[in-house]
Amino acid sequence: MLGDMAFQSRRRFFLRKANDMDDIKTWTFEWWGRTTTNPPEIGSETTKAVHRSYILISSVAHSSDLPYLFGRATAANNYTATQTEAAKGLMNYWINFAYYLDPNGRKRHKGDRDHKDGSDLATYWPPHRYPDNKNQIRMAVGNFSVVQDDYREDQMKVWELPGMDKALHYKRAWAA
Repeated sequence: MLGDMAFQSRRRFFLRKANDMDDIKTWTFEWWGRTTTNPPEIGSETTKAVHRSYILISSVAHSSDLPYLFGRATAANNYTATQTEAAKGLMNYWINFAYYLDPNGRKRHKGDRDHKDGSDLATYWPPHRYPDNKNQIRMAVGNFSVVQDDYREDQMKVWELPGMDKALHYKRAWAA
């Protein structure tokens, strides 16, 4: 519920408001790649043990894409070859977006495999355009695929009800 309220519903709200502007393109993604269970940069042995336990019992944690995004998902840091390839794909999308304002790169269209920008992106990432489509790319290690961004959509509408913002930020009478 906290993830729905704090992340997913706010992300969708922002995307839909941006889609109200006709000249703004938006993209969204869902990261399904876990971090390795023993990254060397974690710190003390106690911290590493807690981190390993968390990874074993949880799904993908918030910010677990950062080692992939910043080039830390390498064999030297206990990542598999498939994880390293996923990191290259993620970095290519982000670099293309920063440089071309499109994660697919320059002059790329659906089905076009001849990347003019030199990037190696097997999956075309279509823009999110609500309400016509709700495209997002699901980035799982070994499988980047386009899906519709409709996970728990009906349940998350509660966070958009009138007055919900005030209810969530309610101050108690005795608080200053």
